[in-house]
Amino acid sequence: MQSHPRYVPVRVSGKMTERQSQQRVGRLIVATIVAALGVHLLSLYLGLTALSDWRWDNLPVHAVVEATGALIAWLVAALLMEMDRRGAGTNFNAWIGGALAGMGLLDGLHALTFAGNTFVWLHSLATFTGGVLFSMCWCSPDWRPAWYRWWPAGVAAAAFVIGFASLALPDLMPRMLDNGGFSGVAILLNVGGGAMLLAAAIRLMYVARQRNNVDDLLFSVHCVLFGMAGVMFEQSSLWDFPWWSWHFLRAMAYGLALLFAVRNEHALQGSLGRMASSMQELNRTLESRVEQQTVEVRRESARIQAILSTATDAFVAMDEAGLVVDWNPAARKLFGWSESEAMGRAVADLIIPPDQREAHRQGLEKFLATGNGPILGRPLEVVGIDREGRELPLELTVTSQHNEGSWIFNAFLRDVSWRYEAEATRRRQSEELRASEERYRSLVDFSPEAIVVLDAVAGRFV
Repeated sequence: MQSHPRYVPVRVSGKMTERQSQQRVGRLIVATIVAALGVHLLSLYLGLTALSDWRWDNLPVHAVVEATGALIAWLVAALLMEMDRRGAGTNFNAWIGGALAGMGLLDGLHALTFAGNTFVWLHSLATFTGGVLFSMCWCSPDWRPAWYRWWPAGVAAAAFVIGFASLALPDLMPRMLDNGGFSGVAILLNVGGGAMLLAAAIRLMYVARQRNNVDDLLFSVHCVLFGMAGVMFEQSSLWDFPWWSWHFLRAMAYGLALLFAVRNEHALQGSLGRMASSMQELNRTLESRVEQQTVEVRRESARIQAILSTATDAFVAMDEAGLVVDWNPAARKLFGWSESEAMGRAVADLIIPPDQREAHRQGLEKFLATGNGPILGRPLEVVGIDREGRELPLELTVTSQHNEGSWIFNAFLRDVSWRYEAEATRRRQSEELRASEERYRSLVDFSPEAIVVLDAVAGRFV
């Protein structure tokens, strides 16, 4: 299956870098392991010597310690699954989340009971459950079955049922106390769970180094602390100094889980802050570009309007409904309609002769349906009308433009009346010249006098 990227905190310049963060976490982990070993050895030594007879039977303090750890476990389990949805956290979010959810629920119920068989049973079951569930980390980091994200909820439900069954049916639970100490079953559950937790710690350390994930490393130390507490169980009895010592190790483990939550929340806030700064910078850049492009568009629009307003050819723009959307001064001069009068009115009603308006309408509908316009892009000679209804010979060039989902048609029109007038003048002069020649020939042909035409240069008759 496809692996999911994992989140590693990165700091901006001036703050902690990724490498510095890893080094700091590494030093903290080494210090935690050394401290845990020190607590383990010191508690054993003092429990056998100076504090061998010391007992502190304080159920409220114990309840606060266990309940606080349970709350932290549930918080971190929920955080892991939230981070998993973002592709962040450890390489085993669901498996670790399930282990914390199961241990946390059983430890929470353990905190509610009085010292006795059920009291020890729930704690032992929590340790063994943690060992079994943390062993899921031996699976491939890339293995994510369909029920992966439902795993913590399923574990919590099962732990809830077993835990409340233990409270409701205490006589059915295995014997945990024996002759003032712990029974073999209790020792087996705790030491076995501790051994599995220590093995899971080795697996997490290996994956952390292989995939360069500090979060895996944090939870490997979490497992070390829980594992050492489980192993120490055999060397303690209720309320003695070693018993409180391994509770202290468990509190350290939950504190490390809380550190994970705080650390990732801080990293998330920093990431969100940097993202917000980047978005603000991007927004400023986009606003600057939009403003610049707006200025350029306005400048270009003003330039085009200046050209159209001073053009000698009439310019008329029409939308796909056939209504005027632009009308320059030359159009007003040619057709007699002012811009305010022409805007929004049908082009056909303003400049097209009545007998040609139906053909105009059909041509427009055909173009909108097919995109085919035979008159587009080439000059044509047509007849238009002005405000008074006088027909005008025009040269027409039409182009189309698709703009924001609709069509705009741009037409340049030129009055070519002078061309027809020049042609009429030429024909009239030609006819006058031909008539003059005919009159001259008639005079010559029918004259009673002899008429001789002499080429003065060549000296001969023509």
